[in-house]
Amino acid sequence: MSYSSGPLIIGYLLNWGLYGVLSVQVYLYYLAFPNDRLHAKILVYGTYALETLQSILIAHDAFKTFGQGFGNFNVLDSQQFLWLTIPIIGGIATCLVQFFYAYRISVLSQTKLMAIIISVMSIGQWIASILTGVFAVRGGTLTKLNSAATRTAEGAWGGFSAACDITIAACMLYELSRRGTGFKSTQALLTRIIRLVVGTGILTALTDTVTLILFNGISHPAYANASGAIVGKLYTNSMMVLFNNRLEIAGGRHTSPSNSEITTQRIFRSYTQHLQFRRSENEHDASLPVSKGKRPAWDSELGIELGGNVHQIF
Repeated sequence: MSYSSGPLIIGYLLNWGLYGVLSVQVYLYYLAFPNDRLHAKILVYGTYALETLQSILIAHDAFKTFGQGFGNFNVLDSQQFLWLTIPIIGGIATCLVQFFYAYRISVLSQTKLMAIIISVMSIGQWIASILTGVFAVRGGTLTKLNSAATRTAEGAWGGFSAACDITIAACMLYELSRRGTGFKSTQALLTRIIRLVVGTGILTALTDTVTLILFNGISHPAYANASGAIVGKLYTNSMMVLFNNRLEIAGGRHTSPSNSEITTQRIFRSYTQHLQFRRSENEHDASLPVSKGKRPAWDSELGIELGGNVHQIF
């Protein structure tokens, strides 16, 4: 039974480790960005609640399998809530994050074509993840996961997810790279965002591919539980990295000497058609009037200027 219990232990430990990372990121978001739009907060706290539910169910499974049922081979072979935690909850979290990136791309490109394509692929992986969970629970045990229906559904799930991640990374790379500016600080911010988006996209696509290979390419599909247990956490953590990319530490590695004395500079739009610049307590607030309809759009969640007319991000 080592081929089924071993991957489970690895997956459970990695899942809870990433849940700790996610909790820190959500707490930092809570402290730093209380004025974000309601839709952004719903997305962040909603996905966090979903991941919390997954980790609680995984803790239940770990106790039932390796605590209460220790030494019982029937318990070791039982799926517990595995059919729900990995494919279904993981698929929902993946879909939400991919929708988030699709909306970002539609705002940056000011077109909806690629966002629609990404959304269709994301819905495809979500449906496939639900089918994977349904076929898995019908199998009953870990040793019966290798049915043709389960393999087909899992293959579609992993394939759609990987293709969607690669498409997102390529689109974000293109849209952000063509927004070069003459300002060193702004260009450094864009470069950092590009690295984050491409890096997290490659990581999630690679994890989906590894899970797909482990489930369909070897004789024991239970090996895929090790990587499958962390798929949802990787997506939500990658989303929070992008949200928290706006954080700056005074005097930190990514702050220039000229900005080291300014703790925070936020640019935000008011309903009185002004741009207000908030600086440290040693400086007075200043407002710059801008003609209606001509002010630059500021992506408050990405922290970059979009140019053109104002677009509501959330």
